[in-house]
Amino acid sequence: MEKRRCVVCRKTFEPTERVPDQRFCADESCQKERRRRAQKKKRRGDADYRENDQSAQRSWRQRNPGYQSNYRRAHPDYAQRNRVQQHDRDKNRRGTADVAVAKSVLLVNEDSSKRMSPLISGTYQLKSGGAGVLVNEDPIALKMSFLSVT
Repeated sequence: MEKRRCVVCRKTFEPTERVPDQRFCADESCQKERRRRAQKKKRRGDADYRENDQSAQRSWRQRNPGYQSNYRRAHPDYAQRNRVQQHDRDKNRRGTADVAVAKSVLLVNEDSSKRMSPLISGTYQLKSGGAGVLVNEDPIALKMSFLSVT
């Protein structure tokens, strides 16, 4: 049988006869990635599976309150690595490669208000935007009426 290249590690491997369309080699990390991709695909395409999976996760979190906090406290290296990775994910979402700029740019909802000039009476969306704050997608509606000063 012909050799193939693993889609994860890019090493060549000989597929087993029982799996003619095999795309992943037998390495543990590649098999883990194969299972992760399959589960992701299953969640995306099967609403019942996704709902059951979420329910099981919710149930586990209720039975194990504080697990995540305790784990991070007990594994500071993991917590630091996660902070760095989250920073990188946030930077990528901003669409900028410049780290200095990325630290000063806020992450806001795509439909955030543009600067309007002059301001007029109407309904606006009020969004938090403090330095380093990630704004969620739940803006506050605000109705403003401007009074002229003479």
